[in-house]
Amino acid sequence: MAIDDVMSNLANQVANGANLSIQPSSGDEWLVTALLIESGLCTLRAGGDTGQIAVGTVGGLTADTDDLRDWGGLRPISYFVTNSEYLDINNAAGSTKNLGFSAIKSKE
Repeated sequence: MAIDDVMSNLANQVANGANLSIQPSSGDEWLVTALLIESGLCTLRAGGDTGQIAVGTVGGLTADTDDLRDWGGLRPISYFVTNSEYLDINNAAGSTKNLGFSAIKSKE
């Protein structure tokens, strides 16, 4: 894939307690532009970590560290990821959910 190509992965059935990793190959860098969360409780984490990332308030949530429980659907976000600094979307909804993302390759 070339720089400025779309790097999307929008249809992933992720089991309860499992992660969808948004992690490019070594040497590549992506700008994540959207997250897809079917519904239910999900947490955005730094890759390989168990803590939440503060992503700002959404809807009626008032704390930056609230889980993404109100994020059903495709939501815009701007976040750069590399092979060593990547994102995990953790499914804590209690059942298998469809999770995904859209990104643009910015470096190879």
